[in-house]
Amino acid sequence: MSEKTKENRLTKELMRGKHFISKCEFPTKDEYMLLLRQHVIGIGFLGVLGYIVRFVHILINNVIVGK
Repeated sequence: MSEKTKENRLTKELMRGKHFISKCEFPTKDEYMLLLRQHVIGIGFLGVLGYIVRFVHILINNVIVGK
């Protein structure tokens, strides 16, 4: 492919991307805060679940090994 064709394709893709971003609806502050709260709750839940699994594993391991 020639340099001119590559440059033309790149320019077209950049223009399409710019047009797409300009047409997007961005979340309002309330929607953003709701999404942030849901993510924090989900990460916290996974952390608690991991802690419980580790705690149960330690208990079972101590019973089997018999320290």
